[in-house]
Amino acid sequence: MNFLHKAILAGVSIALLSGSALAQSAPVAPIKPKAFTNFGVTRTDNYYWLNQPTNAEVLKYLNAENAYFDKQMAGAQATQKKLVAEIKGRIKQEDASVPYRDNGYYYYTRFEFGSEYPIYCRKKGRTIEMEEVLLNGDEMGTGRPYFQIGDWAVSDNNQLLAFTADTVSRRLYTLRFKNLLTGQFFSERIANTGGEVVWAADNKTVFLHQKGCDYPAALPGVPTYGWHRPQNRRRGIPGARQYLQRACEPFKVAEIRWHRVG
Repeated sequence: MNFLHKAILAGVSIALLSGSALAQSAPVAPIKPKAFTNFGVTRTDNYYWLNQPTNAEVLKYLNAENAYFDKQMAGAQATQKKLVAEIKGRIKQEDASVPYRDNGYYYYTRFEFGSEYPIYCRKKGRTIEMEEVLLNGDEMGTGRPYFQIGDWAVSDNNQLLAFTADTVSRRLYTLRFKNLLTGQFFSERIANTGGEVVWAADNKTVFLHQKGCDYPAALPGVPTYGWHRPQNRRRGIPGARQYLQRACEPFKVAEIRWHRVG
């Protein structure tokens, strides 16, 4: 099911479900209380057991919910297809962002006709013949039920690309690297990151936020550091690339620090 289908389901479901359909029994999740005590306060979550996406019982319940939904929405399929076609007809499917210049290259994102994911590109000149594809979202997302590129960053020597991608739809991003001189992806990966990645000025160090405290080596000789939400060094501002912004935002209070990395 693609994004446009998901976007219209809520609207058409209320309009198209009949009284007899609503009267059919829906699956009910069992209540399994689990108590949590923090700061002297105890709270109970009756459905905490549902947070295990690979658990057999959880999968059985979710499949039952999906089957119930498909049965209830069977009469709306024609309307869904009509609405998707109308929405797509109003969208410019072949489009590109405005290029911006950074460290000798123009960077931009573009979509091809009929594609589901963006293509991240750069070029030194202004003609399409000089285009270099950094990440092809369509190729990387083919055959996956979910795919999203979280963040990407090019090293200061323009030779290495670090990027994150989520393939499970749980904001769990895997950090990977690409050699921009050869076009080859490195096999090393770091799982369960927050999605952000930043290069230091030495072209050897990356900063990331990982959900956990063990940081395996990303590349031979490339150290990694785990911070909460490292931000890209400012582009286009003289001297600003020497500093890394670190943000910590628990709830409604934010703390921002700058660290010299160049």
